[in-house]
Amino acid sequence: MRIGIPSETKTLEGRVALVPAAAADLVRRGHEVFLQSGAGLKSGFADEAYVKQGIKIVPDAAALYEAGELIVKVKEPVAGDLALLKKHHLLFCYLHLAAEPALTKSLLDIGLTGIAFESVDENGVLPLLLPMSVIAGRIATQIGTTLLHRPQGGKGKLLRVARWWCWAPALPVAMQLHWPLRLVPMWWCSTSARTASPR
Repeated sequence: MRIGIPSETKTLEGRVALVPAAAADLVRRGHEVFLQSGAGLKSGFADEAYVKQGIKIVPDAAALYEAGELIVKVKEPVAGDLALLKKHHLLFCYLHLAAEPALTKSLLDIGLTGIAFESVDENGVLPLLLPMSVIAGRIATQIGTTLLHRPQGGKGKLLRVARWWCWAPALPVAMQLHWPLRLVPMWWCSTSARTASPR
């Protein structure tokens, strides 16, 4: 199959649908994989990383959609993508069609086959949605931290580590015998941080 990986065009989207190792696995299985030039840059992957794995680089979106049968994206298609999608395409990406009736109608009008990442079910588990939930959880902490800063209208509070165990690089030697990985109970981190910090 000819598989195309376009650049994401949705505002603030910097991910790429397939990293070089994943694309290389498809090549090893006999597929022909195409990447739009620069599609991996915002995720830290230069075109050269794909070329080394046997992926073919095409100059622009028009060439990518022309070359590919299966189009693998991250986010749902926007206007520029929709103009390039054809009936023979198989689209594989997050679609969120329940919240996007206009997109649903556009895809139906094109007549292509679409498979939404969020609807792929493997024994009752949504394997393509799970990583996004993990990322959302991690980002929530970062956003919450940012919003606590005074310039953002917050109270200027610092977040406290909310784990039962923490990393303690300066453990006393006696404690290192009991906890060789320097993982210690949270109460120790809290106590040592209070006693070590200036008043």
